[in-house]
Amino acid sequence: TEVEHLHYESGDCAMSNTDEYGQRFKIEMPGGSRERLKELIVYIADKSQGDPTFGATKLNKILFFADFLSFSRYGEPVTGMSYQRLPRGPAPKALLPIERELEQEGAILLGDQESRDTYEGVGEIKNPDAEYAQEYLDNRLAVKMVGSVEEAVEFIYKYGSGHSEAILSRDVEAIDRFVASVDSAAVFVNCSTRFHDGGQMGMGAEVGISTGRLHVRGPMGVEHLTTTTYVMEGEGQVRL
Repeated sequence: TEVEHLHYESGDCAMSNTDEYGQRFKIEMPGGSRERLKELIVYIADKSQGDPTFGATKLNKILFFADFLSFSRYGEPVTGMSYQRLPRGPAPKALLPIERELEQEGAILLGDQESRDTYEGVGEIKNPDAEYAQEYLDNRLAVKMVGSVEEAVEFIYKYGSGHSEAILSRDVEAIDRFVASVDSAAVFVNCSTRFHDGGQMGMGAEVGISTGRLHVRGPMGVEHLTTTTYVMEGEGQVRL
């Protein structure tokens, strides 16, 4: 198996494996993405809640194998970070400083009165119209508690951008009502809005995303930036 032939060394992460033809190949991953490593750590920690055996050693091994198997299957690692040899297995060299950064960053939640009454740590929204319409580009989230799908849709119509909307639910009827009601370039059901990308959606290289109505809506590739000329050939026909 892939794992049986796995090998790693100290330094800037030389990882190698034996493919199905018996040939050995090496993965060199200088630099890497600290943000991707942060996201992967948070994702793994979230999925491992309730696992009594989860800890630093298991986290390190999952990170390493995620990078390695991603490279084996897709040609590039998830994080691209450099790993180091430790007594209990490989670990990202930048793991400790990144863990400290994650502890310091913490998301800031702002919400209405019901949100603050329901959840601890939710701050007050001083200017709802401005805050709910704001695109923070930061670890901030404005929360609004609603009592129904219809109320949620009404809220989205007022403050949404028409770019991406998402619903997390097991209620098929609620999902169908939401998808049919929101007016957005893309609607996501039980998955991340980060999938709103031409490459992820199988449309090839993406130039942009249109939130308008015509002539294209959603992810745009080169095809969508061209115009069409129709040529009609006849032999003297006329339209009566």
